[in-house]
Amino acid sequence: GACCAPLPQGTDLRSHVERYATPDALRLFLVSFSNHDRFDFARTWAGQLCTLGLPHFSVGALDAKALAVARAEGIPAFAMGDHGLGGEDYGWNSPRFKLMGQDKVQLLLDVLALNATAVVTDADAVFVANPLPFFQRHAEADVLVLTDFTGFGAMDGGLEEVNVAGHVMNIGVIYAR
Repeated sequence: GACCAPLPQGTDLRSHVERYATPDALRLFLVSFSNHDRFDFARTWAGQLCTLGLPHFSVGALDAKALAVARAEGIPAFAMGDHGLGGEDYGWNSPRFKLMGQDKVQLLLDVLALNATAVVTDADAVFVANPLPFFQRHAEADVLVLTDFTGFGAMDGGLEEVNVAGHVMNIGVIYAR
């Protein structure tokens, strides 16, 4: 979290987008979310972004405990509110899993409403390299999402071929402007 010091006083999304979005025309803002029970994922996600030299992020805290831990550790976090996800496993396709997906889409829309380009990720979707050059190369794209295609895809740093678009979309990482 030290790469993002000082933290904004506000714990609202707007103050975090204003503080952390990239200073260029793209205004890219990386964001994830977590509750207290799963905050280790968010801590790792934030730490890796700092390691990559990317202070353009914040974590949406799904409960007061997650917000308190993030602030105490110097990780930029804003209050998303208590969404009832609790400490139980979300279980793929369970009602809680679907609620989490709805929260993710609402977070995406909220960032876009603040005139920023959003990269919304699951907290367990850790970047191993700086993704900004990729997003900057494809700045004409309005939306980019992952697929669950596991074959050989674009090996040149470009976008997948059109025939892959029929595969299941995976919203673990969503880019939208």
